[in-house]
Amino acid sequence: MSSLSNKKVLIILDNVKDSDQPLLEAVCEGSEPSFYAKLLVEIRMPHSHVKKLWEEKQELNNLEGIDLSKCKELEELPDLSEAKRLRWAKRHLNSLQHISVKSCSNLRICGIVRDLIENLDLSNTKVEKLDKSIGKLHKVECLILEGSRVKHLPKELSALKLLKELKHLYSGLEIDKHQLQGLFNGLSSLQILHLKDCSHLFEFPDNIDFLSKLRELRLDGSNVTWLPATIKCLQELEILSLNNCKFLETLPELPSSIKEFSADNCISLESVSALNTLATKMVGKTKCISFNNSLKLSAGHTLHSIMESIHSTMVSAVSSNVTVRSYAIDVHSYNYNSVEVCLPGDTIPKQFAYKTEKSSSITIELPESPSNFLGFIYSVVLSPRHGMEKNGAKIRCEYNFAGGKNSSWEDITISELNSDHVYIWYDPFLTDKILGQYGPSFHLKFSVATDTGS
Repeated sequence: MSSLSNKKVLIILDNVKDSDQPLLEAVCEGSEPSFYAKLLVEIRMPHSHVKKLWEEKQELNNLEGIDLSKCKELEELPDLSEAKRLRWAKRHLNSLQHISVKSCSNLRICGIVRDLIENLDLSNTKVEKLDKSIGKLHKVECLILEGSRVKHLPKELSALKLLKELKHLYSGLEIDKHQLQGLFNGLSSLQILHLKDCSHLFEFPDNIDFLSKLRELRLDGSNVTWLPATIKCLQELEILSLNNCKFLETLPELPSSIKEFSADNCISLESVSALNTLATKMVGKTKCISFNNSLKLSAGHTLHSIMESIHSTMVSAVSSNVTVRSYAIDVHSYNYNSVEVCLPGDTIPKQFAYKTEKSSSITIELPESPSNFLGFIYSVVLSPRHGMEKNGAKIRCEYNFAGGKNSSWEDITISELNSDHVYIWYDPFLTDKILGQYGPSFHLKFSVATDTGS
């Protein structure tokens, strides 16, 4: 045995069944096999059917990785407290410390492992409770609970000062404004927060501005009725998703850093503060704004205010791109800004100089000199049609100059619509194509194209 003292052991057991339990125990238990356990570096057991791995604590001094993905019958994690070097090495990311039991759909008990763990993925398991000792995992940066049955987020989570990503999706999560307030006081490193389908979440705490590094906030399907005004202080926030928040009534001013904002199917939403802040910080940004099927907006003054803000954002994007284009040799196209917007409504905004209501085609006279040409902002009104979303529908634009050949462009993806909607967008790349074929007049024809070719 002494000749093995400098060796490492790797165990790969694919598709192991519970009837093979003696094999596992022979690997990790007993007098002589326990010697191998001390040398064990990595265990890989994808798609296996065991309920537990071993009973007693093992001296897993060298264990660095364990893969239990899709072990759908696994009910209990082994005691890995002696795995002092536990780390998950994948694709040569030798410093990545990670444990994942993702899709182990029968897993109910998850004892906290070593404080070396940086990534803990319990998604799609039956785990119902996080032990209070999770607050001792001071190196954890990522905690994924989506699809688990965790009902409470323990206050000890606020001790995870390095936590950058927290994701949960479960209607049974019992959390309120005051509990979140306590968590936010400690999670100063948090960059990504998902609290989806949280039917018990009605309010968000004012101290959300403590999350100064937050880049992505997704509250889809929660029961929040409003967001605090302090959200505008999150100057790193780029993504805010409130889809299917059916009780959301009002939106405050948003931070200028927002690139993607979505409030689709917010059927109670009536009041939206001015979105003028989105017109700033436009260098190299694609800004997407969507209010699909938030139909109460179309009934009041709010929609007019949103349209004014969007117009300002579009003009800001165009102006910035003119500067980028003038330094084309040194600045690449990824510095361009583009904007996409969808709103309920049946009227082209008044800011558009060229309009037609009787046709999906339009001809536009262009300036004599391309140097005076800044670009186009486009807008169309779409009525709902059965199967558009199912067949991957997109807005299609065919364009040509007088006497020139037709060219086509497809980009804007259409969601399922419950009523007429206005789409508005600005695409600098299409502008560049137009500049390359410049002529006195320009013809556009719009249609909806699906993946089936219809």
